[in-house]
Amino acid sequence: MYKLSQSDLNDQDFGNFDIQDWCLEAFPELKQENFTKWSENTTTRFEKPVSATEISALKKNQESKNTRRNTSWAVKVFNDWKSQRNQQQPGDFKIIPEILRSTYQELAYTLSCFVIETRRADDPPYPPRTLYQIGSGILRYMREEGVHDMNFLDVKDARFHDFRKTLDARMKELASQGIGVSITQADPLTPEQEDVLWEKKLLGAHTSKSYINTEFLTFVL
Repeated sequence: MYKLSQSDLNDQDFGNFDIQDWCLEAFPELKQENFTKWSENTTTRFEKPVSATEISALKKNQESKNTRRNTSWAVKVFNDWKSQRNQQQPGDFKIIPEILRSTYQELAYTLSCFVIETRRADDPPYPPRTLYQIGSGILRYMREEGVHDMNFLDVKDARFHDFRKTLDARMKELASQGIGVSITQADPLTPEQEDVLWEKKLLGAHTSKSYINTEFLTFVL
């Protein structure tokens, strides 16, 4: 066993763990200037810290333009219906609340009313497929706005079981009426051609005509 002498105890350098010269000669990478360079190099490997806003912007920039437009269009269809419904206030019918602040009970009731009552701008009801696409667009909007705990299209979410039965029944009813069953034969519209229509504002919600064009395009596709 090693015993400390009195000289060891009086040594002012006791407990000093500075690297000795022989160690630095054997391992030059341990030198202070090399260590500093290494530290500086490692910090430049990564991008600057990003904010939540920048993360959201990155995801939106990489999202398909058509997906973004369809989401905006679906939300507008819903908001137009909600605005008209609330202005009418028929009898005992409930006022439709803001969708992002709705409870799951309110949301299930609201969407059930919506899928039955909503129609195209030129009056005919939406075909089954389009009705489901509108629901998907509303769901994407809710997720983008931070509502992640309510997925009314997920069969595993039992809270919206009644709404999904209503949607299924409405889609079957429309199909039985021949709505959306026949497929119009026409030359396919390429994504590039559709982008041109959006850029020229022939599609969208700019005018009543562009609004109807958008609904018609969704119907035939």
